Amino acid sequence: MNFHPKPRITETLSGKLSEEELRVQRDKEKIRVRPVRPPHIPTRAVVCYECRRPSEVPLAALSAKCCYCHAYINLGDVTIFPGSSKRRIRTQGDVLIRSDVNINHLNICCHKLAMQGKGSGSFHCTGTMSISSETSIAGWITAHTLHIERRGSVTLRKGARVQDALIQGTLMGTIQAMGRVTIARGGRLLGDVAAAELVIEEGGIHRGQKFLPPQQTTA
Repeated sequence: MNFHPKPRITETLSGKLSEEELRVQRDKEKIRVRPVRPPHIPTRAVVCYECRRPSEVPLAALSAKCCYCHAYINLGDVTIFPGSSKRRIRTQGDVLIRSDVNINHLNICCHKLAMQGKGSGSFHCTGTMSISSETSIAGWITAHTLHIERRGSVTLRKGARVQDALIQGTLMGTIQAMGRVTIARGGRLLGDVAAAELVIEEGGIHRGQKFLPPQQTTA
């Protein structure tokens, strides 16, 4: 007497499948399933206040931690209004000093700074610092790019250390640039400049001496 076992039947929503048919179906499902790629998140580079090293953070983030020293980094934008009591600002967002502002003793560390009013103090910008007002600055300016706009007239009591500078208005004081200083048509630089390259466009004025930046000075 021959014994023929019946195949094991598994009930599914679509009917009844044997174990062999079920295994084949699962193999087909595995082939059809594609790995899900993580969504692309746009980022930007920010510089830590403490260790001065860059980190990549999400573009929409309002704060972050430095991936090297774990310091807190504020990423919010700040607008300074008349009568503001805030004198010390630390952010890797952008700062705007409104045209109706006249504030002294500022200490600002930010990404970009737009000075439309009058502000005096010390300024450190990892991006561009643009000035479109008549003002006198008592402290140091350090920035990647310093832009004196056509309406700007700036007196630097200590000086500025930058990568590049574009002068379309008037700048009175000394400036050190690791890269290029450009005096545009109608721009004036009244003071000494230490720069790798000094470009004076037709109609631009420079009154002072020109030197090489410190690390490029040769004996």
